[in-house]
Amino acid sequence: IDMLATRSIAQRNVQDLRDALSNFHGALDSSFDVFKTGECYAFSDGAFFKCGSFDDFVKFYRRVRNELFQQQLFFRCSLIRGDIHVIDRVDSTRRREAATSKDRKFFSMTFGGDAAQAYQKESEFKGVGCTVESSVSDDRSHPTLTTSFFIAQGSGGVRAIRMTDIKFEAEELDRPAKDPKRVKPGDWRVFEPIVESCQISISQSERTGAYYSTPLVTAIRSLDLTKVEFENNAWVDTPYVFEEMISGHAPRALRHMPGIHLVLLACFDHLFRQKKQMISNSVQQQVLAQLTKFPQCFRRLDSIPSFVISHAARSRLVKLYVEQEKEAERTRRAAKVLAAKRLAEAKAKSGAKGLVPNSKKKV
Repeated sequence: IDMLATRSIAQRNVQDLRDALSNFHGALDSSFDVFKTGECYAFSDGAFFKCGSFDDFVKFYRRVRNELFQQQLFFRCSLIRGDIHVIDRVDSTRRREAATSKDRKFFSMTFGGDAAQAYQKESEFKGVGCTVESSVSDDRSHPTLTTSFFIAQGSGGVRAIRMTDIKFEAEELDRPAKDPKRVKPGDWRVFEPIVESCQISISQSERTGAYYSTPLVTAIRSLDLTKVEFENNAWVDTPYVFEEMISGHAPRALRHMPGIHLVLLACFDHLFRQKKQMISNSVQQQVLAQLTKFPQCFRRLDSIPSFVISHAARSRLVKLYVEQEKEAERTRRAAKVLAAKRLAEAKAKSGAKGLVPNSKKKV
């Protein structure tokens, strides 16, 4: 696990960096009581950990993520199957003496085994969160895992790269608490800190801002949308995050984030996967109204991977879009015909009164 943005924090204020590192280590330490089968080696702005139980890791990771995200401290992490060996670089002739000496002045620790592979996976992951290798969990449909993605940027534009992340718990994605001081750590909300930090990051670097696409998609795919409805101009039985992404301020605040259209397409995809033919017209229209504000949502859809939006969901979306365009064209034509009719009636009326059009003087 590696903290992100430590360089920019250091450039801003040295004390801020000290506080961030202290909070980073504090989150690892305070959450370690649930990490019963593992070990953690934390140095500066990064750490290696190993465990024998995937479920223990999930508990540990969720607590660390929740605490750090609340403080707007973000990281990237990788979890692979393997082992690491901690190597304390002490000369063999002095090993026994150095192990007990209080005067030791040279400290050097490296990590062997599969640590390099873990570091490589973490370096390749250009997002915020944890990329979980398929070999880690024997059950690919584990309830804590979901397919997410991060954004890769190049001369050809943006593209989504598939990865597996650990879901957020429902309480973490609820509406912000009215009194945060009275909220327990397990009930802390994370959506607002993610959006705010993303917005700040975009103002400094759009490339870095794209990192936040991953927690946004993971949050969306952690939601239960089976009861979502839109009635009397209000959302009913709708999770807060989905409501914010479709009718709230978040997409507008993040409109300059590379790949924001892919995040919105993932919203519709998750809704379609859970409700399929049971999506009401009113809900579809709300989603479509949001997506049409981002024209990229309807460009080159064939090039967008199915893990972003499935072929079935894509077909439904295109059908809705075409129907909306047809209805808009019918409305424009009807308005044009009506305007022409009213103009003709006005001219006829003016002629009957002996008036010159566009003039108030009588002939």
